[in-house]
Order: sequence, then C-alpha cells, then structure tokens
Amino acid sequence: LQVGDINEWLDHFFSLRVSTNMLMSHYLQSFSTVTSSSSMKGMSLDFDPEYDPYLSSIDPQCNPARIARHAAHLVDRMCSLRYGRSPRITVKDSGARAFSFVPRYLFYIFSELLKNSVRATVEQYPGMGSEDLPPVEILICGDEVVCSCRISDQGGGIPVES
Repeated sequence: LQVGDINEWLDHFFSLRVSTNMLMSHYLQSFSTVTSSSSMKGMSLDFDPEYDPYLSSIDPQCNPARIARHAAHLVDRMCSLRYGRSPRITVKDSGARAFSFVPRYLFYIFSELLKNSVRATVEQYPGMGSEDLPPVEILICGDEVVCSCRISDQGGGIPVES
C-alpha cells in the first residue's frame, strides 16, 4: 500500500465514522426526553451547565464562546493535575454570533489546541508558578457570515528545522 492509498482510506473511514455518529445522535436526541445536560444539574461547575458542549448533533445556535469557556475550564484543570501549575486561560468574546455547527467537534478542536498551548507555555517557563506564567488567550469574533477564533500563547512556537 502506498501512503496516498492509506490516507484516502483513513479519510473515508473517519468521514463514515463522523456521519454515523451524527446520525445516531440525531436519532437518540429525537426520541429521548432526557438530555445529557440535565445530568450536570446540581453539580458545582465553573461553566454553564445548561449548555451541552458534548452534543453530537447539529445545534443551530452553537455558541463558540460558551464552548471555548468550557474547554478552557477543563484544560486548565487537566494542566494543573498534570504539571502542578497552569497558565491563566482567558476567553474574550468580541460579539461572535451563534451559528449552525456540531458542538462536540468545536469543543474537541478548542480543547486540543488549548492543550498544546498550555503544555508549550508550561514547558517554556519551567521555574514559574501558575500566577507568573504568561496567559493563553482566546479571541472569538465574527458576524453573520463568519466566525474567527484565535488562540494565542507564549509557548515558543514551532521550532524551525535545520
């Protein structure tokens, strides 16, 4: 097998997996009277328990700022548990509008990018405590046509290969 054939097969496989997951989620959501966010009620959370960022079906009012705040909260806790310290993660919403999207996939994108940013920041500044680390910043902006999300850190960037 050639690399191109393997990549084509993987692309097809993952497209089918995402499609199947979305179809199952839509079906379950259509016939379910209990949403997953109701299981979060009554818990002590630093994010909005009324909004389910793990929803696998299309949300016509997907709010990127809420999802980013949820991802920031979880990544902050993960980083603190792993490294014993974590840079402050700020989310600035500059008026981005909600749009139709699958919250679960947006959450996954945010959380993976944030994990890379906080890890790079912690490793770039080995002797600093949480309060001294430079922050990781998320800026979300947009209008009725486009939404743009930028994650900025001072983790040193991608090294230039010689």
